[in-house]
Amino acid sequence: MDTFVTCRGGLRLHSQSESGHVYQAIEWRALPGQEDAHSQSYHDFLRPIWSEVVRRGGMVRYTDHTKRDGDTPGTHLLLMEFESQESLDDFGQVVDEASRSVTGQSWAEISEEEFLPRRGPDQVRGEIYVSPPGM
Repeated sequence: MDTFVTCRGGLRLHSQSESGHVYQAIEWRALPGQEDAHSQSYHDFLRPIWSEVVRRGGMVRYTDHTKRDGDTPGTHLLLMEFESQESLDDFGQVVDEASRSVTGQSWAEISEEEFLPRRGPDQVRGEIYVSPPGM
C-alpha cells in the first residue's frame, strides 16, 4: 500500500517522492480569536518569502494548510521539501536572505512583528521525514 505526500501543486504518492529528500512538517496554533489575522499575515508575508526560498533553491517546494475542523491542537500546517539534510540545515540562512530580499527586514524582525503576536508561544509539533534511498 502506498502513502501520500502533500506537496505544493497537489498530492504525490510516496513512491513518487524524490529519493533522499527531506520533508519537514510544522504545525502551530494561532491565538484564540487571531486565526483569521494570522492567516492573512501568513498569506501576505510568509508565502512570498517561501516562494523566494524556492526560487533561490533553498527548498524544493512547500504547501500550507489551515485547519477546517477536527480535534487536533494546531490551526496551521506547513510542509516543506528539501533536497537533502544539508539544504534543511542551511534553511535558516536562506530564509533570512529571502526575507530581507522580499520585505527589507530580517526573518527575526518579520517573525516578531507579524507572526508571534498572533501565534501561541510554542509550535505544536515539528517533525522531519526522509524518503529512503531507492524509493
